[in-house]
Amino acid sequence: MADTAPPAWMEWVNVPLLLLAPEADRVLALNGAMRRLLAGDSAEPGDTSEPSSPTFLPMALERLVGAEAAAQLARAAVRRDTPDTGADAGAHAAGAPSVTARLPGHPRAFRLELSPVDEPPGHWLVTLCGEVVGKEEGKAISSIYEDLQAVLEWMPVGIEIYDKDGDCVFTNTHAQRLFGWEKDELIDLDDWWEHAYPDPAYRDAAMKAWDEALAASQADGVAVPMNDWKVTCKDGTQKFVHFRLRCIGDHPVLVYWDVSQEQQVQAELRHRAETDELTGLRNRRRFFADAKLVLDTAAASGDPVSVMMIDIDHFKVVNDLHGHAVGDAVLRAFAERCRSVVGDGVLARLGGEEFVALLTGLSQDKAAERAEELRRSIETLAISAQAEPVVLTASIGVATAAAPFDIDALLMRADQALYAAKRAGRDRVALDRGAIGSA
Repeated sequence: MADTAPPAWMEWVNVPLLLLAPEADRVLALNGAMRRLLAGDSAEPGDTSEPSSPTFLPMALERLVGAEAAAQLARAAVRRDTPDTGADAGAHAAGAPSVTARLPGHPRAFRLELSPVDEPPGHWLVTLCGEVVGKEEGKAISSIYEDLQAVLEWMPVGIEIYDKDGDCVFTNTHAQRLFGWEKDELIDLDDWWEHAYPDPAYRDAAMKAWDEALAASQADGVAVPMNDWKVTCKDGTQKFVHFRLRCIGDHPVLVYWDVSQEQQVQAELRHRAETDELTGLRNRRRFFADAKLVLDTAAASGDPVSVMMIDIDHFKVVNDLHGHAVGDAVLRAFAERCRSVVGDGVLARLGGEEFVALLTGLSQDKAAERAEELRRSIETLAISAQAEPVVLTASIGVATAAAPFDIDALLMRADQALYAAKRAGRDRVALDRGAIGSA
């Protein structure tokens, strides 16, 4: 507005006024009442001195009323400036949009109303209509209210507030740092779902959780935890984030924080609790947990299931002759060879030199062939020792069954077949000859 002078009538009005540029983002002029207000309550009506805060003009509106209030006024200007020919046109034009803001150095919040002016054409007038809370009443409440935005910005968690249409009307700085999105990006929830959860199935699950939490909070008026979700950030990295949702009036309020480190620690603890430390295979506990899932799947598909009990022959002699360090090397090499042959089966170390494998979709004859392949492969192992390489053999017992499955009975049958192989001289595969339809 270098060539546009503020209208003279602004100075005749004893109500604080701001003249804004057509974009509603810059302050072009203040009237005397506004200058006195910014200068402080002690200023006299005739005092035209500049306020202590920087007010050289033109200036960005957000410097005077804060970023959030400035953004709201700018959005209101766009809405009022956009022709509306629908059924809501009358409501669209009626009433002056208002927001609440604090002025620099002023202890109270004010209601700001936006309206267009004819002179200069295309410009906007902001009128301070009064204090949100009186000077004498409710000072404690007023103080908290006025500082609410600063409090939300300070909180070490992400905070987002949505309107009833699903548009984000507030997001704090922590939220922006967490995901890398700017305030004016991903305002609409539809944009958020697509970017934060690129996998369609995972996105559907996250949206369902949101809808359920929203309905529960609206019904009960409580904060609803939404568990931990893996969110894709703007730079493509992924973080585990814990969300909590609560509806306050018509506004869903979302609070969340990064739990990636906690998830990693929990995963490591689970891994240690479920993994054999020496070989890296499943331990007994994990084997039975995974076996249940495998058996349920096999029962649904009608596939048979086979168990191989695998035992290193004369392992105690290896420890006695070569020491436990060599014994540990033998166990690690043995486990790796079993892993390469078993493939997708569930493989575990039950303890000592005893291992177990659970395979699906193999007939008894095919399971026996796989066990024989493993036995021959183990014969080719040669573990370095001080005197001469340690050569290994193994005894394997195999049991096969069809649904319904009983894992304990199936293990017992495979174990009996293993001991039959040992009694027959070791270094061989023995089959359980029980009926394939019974476990």
